[in-house]
Amino acid sequence: MKISYTQLRMWKRCKRKWWYRYVNGLIPKQRRTPITLGIYGHMLLENHYMGNDVKLSSNHYYQQLIRDQPEDMAASFAEIREQAENLYKRYVRHYKTHDQNWEVVVAEREYEVPIPGTADAHLRFTVDLIVQTLEGEVWLVDHKFTRQDLESWGDWLVLDEQANLYLWGLKELGHNVNGVIFNLIRTKEPTIPKLLKSGQLSKAKSIDTDPDTYLQAILDNRLNVRDYIDVLEHLETTSKPFFKRYKAYRTADQLEMVGKEISSMVTDFQANRDSYPVRHATHDCRWDCPYLGLCIMDSKQIDPEYYISVEFERNGKNLDCKRGRT
Repeated sequence: MKISYTQLRMWKRCKRKWWYRYVNGLIPKQRRTPITLGIYGHMLLENHYMGNDVKLSSNHYYQQLIRDQPEDMAASFAEIREQAENLYKRYVRHYKTHDQNWEVVVAEREYEVPIPGTADAHLRFTVDLIVQTLEGEVWLVDHKFTRQDLESWGDWLVLDEQANLYLWGLKELGHNVNGVIFNLIRTKEPTIPKLLKSGQLSKAKSIDTDPDTYLQAILDNRLNVRDYIDVLEHLETTSKPFFKRYKAYRTADQLEMVGKEISSMVTDFQANRDSYPVRHATHDCRWDCPYLGLCIMDSKQIDPEYYISVEFERNGKNLDCKRGRT
C-alpha cells in the first residue's frame, strides 16, 4: 500500500472524505483549478535547479497546458505563465549570489520508505530540492508560494507536517539531512510607484514594493537616483519581503515522534478500511471538498449512483501518491 502526504492529510481532515477517495476510488472528473501560479512556479524552479533551459521548459509546459483547451482557458494559462516567468526572473536576481553557496544534490526526486508497524505500507513522497552548503550541511528545501506576508510564517513552519514527514522518510532511508529550508516566495508583484503630475515618482512610504522595483521605475522614467535615496533606504529596511528563507532543524527525538504518528494513522485506517467512517462537517466543506454533494446525498439516504457516474471517475488503485502544490 502506497501512502502519500495528501492521503494522510485527508484522513486527518475528514475520514468520510478519505473513504470516498481511497476506499471507493472516486476521483472528481474536473479539477477546480487546472493550473495555479504556484504549480507553474514549482515547474520553473524544478528546471532551474536541475540545470535545464528554463525558457524552453516553460514553453514546452505551456504548450501541453493549452492543448485541446478552449480559447478562454488558454488565455488564462497565458496570464499565469507570464506572472510565473516574471516571478522566476525576480527570484533568480534576488538569490543570484546566495545560491552560489548551494550545490544541488537532487531536485524533484521521488522516494519510498516502509512505514514501521504497518501491514506493508510505504510512504511515497517527492522532494523539491536537496542541497549541500559550502560548510558541508545538507538541507531539504521546500518551495512555498503564497500571497501572504512572509514574516507571519515563522511560528507555523515549526509544525509543518509535510516537511516533518519528508525529513523522517529521508532519515529512515539513511540520508543525513540537517533540517529543512522553507523557500517562501510571495506571489504578489511589487507595486510600481506612481508617476505624479510633477514628473516625479510618489514617495509614499506605505507602498508595497521592493528596492529593485522602485529603482527600476526611477531608471525607466529617466529620473535622478540621488533624488530618491531616502526612499530606497527606507525600502531596504522596512519593506515587506517578497522572498524569504527560514531554516528549521529537527532533532532525532522529533523525527521519532513523527514516525510514531504516521505509523499510528496508517494502522488506524488500515484497520478501518471496511467500516463506514464518520464525517467531519465544517463550513470549509463548501470550498475544500469535492465530495460535498455526495456526502449530503448519503446523509439523506438518496441513491447516489447516477450522481457518481456524472461527477466522478472510479479508480480502484491507490495512485494519488504525488505531493500536493501551494
